[in-house]
Amino acid sequence: RRITREGHRFEEEKRFGEAFACYNQTADQNSAEGQYKVGLFYAQGRGVPQNHKRAAKWFRMACDQNHAEAQHALGVMYEQGVGVRQDYKEAVVLYRKAFEQNNPDAQCNLGGMYGRGLGVRKSHTSAVKCFRKAAERGHAASQYRLGYMYYVGNGVKQDFAEAAKWYHKAADQNHAMAQFSIGHLLFKGTGIGKDQKEAISWYQRAVEKNNVQAQYALGMAYLRGNGVPLNLKQAAHWFQKAAGQGDPESQCSLGRMNEDGQGIPVNHREALRLYHKAAGKNHLEAIFRIGCAHELGKGVPVDFKEAAKWYTKAADQDHAAAQCRLGFLYKFGQGVPQSYTEAFGWWALATQLDYIPALHYLAEMYERGLSIQKNQGKALELYKKASEKGYHQAQEKMAELEVEDDARSKTSVGTMKLKWTLETCFESKFEMKEGNVGAVAYILYKDSHRRVKAIALPSHVKWILEDLKCLKHGYCDKPWLVSICYGITLKGLFDLMKAKTVGRIEFFSHISPELWEERFVSEMKGNEDSKQFIQIRHGGQYEDRSQLEFEIMKRENGGRFVTHYDL
Repeated sequence: RRITREGHRFEEEKRFGEAFACYNQTADQNSAEGQYKVGLFYAQGRGVPQNHKRAAKWFRMACDQNHAEAQHALGVMYEQGVGVRQDYKEAVVLYRKAFEQNNPDAQCNLGGMYGRGLGVRKSHTSAVKCFRKAAERGHAASQYRLGYMYYVGNGVKQDFAEAAKWYHKAADQNHAMAQFSIGHLLFKGTGIGKDQKEAISWYQRAVEKNNVQAQYALGMAYLRGNGVPLNLKQAAHWFQKAAGQGDPESQCSLGRMNEDGQGIPVNHREALRLYHKAAGKNHLEAIFRIGCAHELGKGVPVDFKEAAKWYTKAADQDHAAAQCRLGFLYKFGQGVPQSYTEAFGWWALATQLDYIPALHYLAEMYERGLSIQKNQGKALELYKKASEKGYHQAQEKMAELEVEDDARSKTSVGTMKLKWTLETCFESKFEMKEGNVGAVAYILYKDSHRRVKAIALPSHVKWILEDLKCLKHGYCDKPWLVSICYGITLKGLFDLMKAKTVGRIEFFSHISPELWEERFVSEMKGNEDSKQFIQIRHGGQYEDRSQLEFEIMKRENGGRFVTHYDL
């Protein structure tokens, strides 16, 4: 006993070598406590080099003398497969022996085995009994786990107030996950009053113990300004902390901040690196973002085939946005064989996940009869659903259909069709002809009905949309938007450029940059008035459409002026 007491004193003074010598001496005298301590020092590498096999040997010797702590320690080794061959059943046997001696660590671990069904038949009810037995004796980990069982309703009736009670008991003992969990309840107002400022204080207690969930929660709070003032630098700081511990949510969130330049400089390569780390843990949003990077050329060259690979990986696991983007690749044959049927199928799956844009795209398929029989009624039904859910493109489409009906009754423009949208005009083969009334423009007025009036304009003025600000494309003060039909010659466009009628030309398209460049070059061959130099660069993403930027630079009298094309 004297030697054991000396060993305890040396251990408290962190004189581990001397403590080990004392325990080893008592272990040689067949002391169960000494054998357990020697095993523990070998397991932790205190006072001696770490050696799990020797640790297991000494724990087993103490177990033969029914030492509860040694039974628990050896059970952990069998559960984790450290120093011994992994054996869940043997772990359960050892935990039960220690359980019967009221060892709270073993009671908690046995509850975990029941909860996961490892080495024993899965039973949440039995898990709760184990957790409760240890929790009532003040075991912090068991108090937290019992609280969690009440939170999710496993083995007991779901009761958020009871969950909060047990979380508080554990948190009072500085249990970091319990502190985070109280913060989570307060932040959401689940079972207890909502108080985001108080929630932040609990998160801050948890991060002092390096709790990764609390670090991520603080990052999100600063990112959104919930419970704290919005602070992007602080958000990035906490995401970085959690990402460094391998948290995939934080890695993906920090990747988005790098991609978008939120609080930190834009860095597409760093964003992609973080996405790949999170994707390694099958984080679906990160997998989707990698696909976006390859499609849009962010941090890597544009590679539609690679984009399709990553989209498919996420789409197969029910990531709606990935299903939608994959549908576009199939629609336009980018990186995959062109197939309206595949596009339709992926969009249909996305609608089942309540992904609103997919409703709009399915409506277009029904409207135009792509891979399915034309059905204007079904198209209108889907447009209406998307519109009612706030999808602005569908709202514009509904307004356009109203305008079309209004135009038929009020305006006569011969055989020309008035139904044009920013997307479909690129896919038309409509040709302007001499003698026609001229190009028709939709002038969008900012009135309460968002009505559009169709009027005839002189032939040298192509499709003009006034007050672009109303279209919510993010530009200001009424620039002119000229949308050029894909089948129309560019001569009229060059006429406008020479007249300096247009300073900025903007539109959106699914057509690849390479196809546009090929078209522009072929159109300009033989055009003596148009000695243009074209620069085409990928600009990013506007909702679900590729957004590209064109610059056509024309030399005039030794100088030049630039007209921008943002597609």
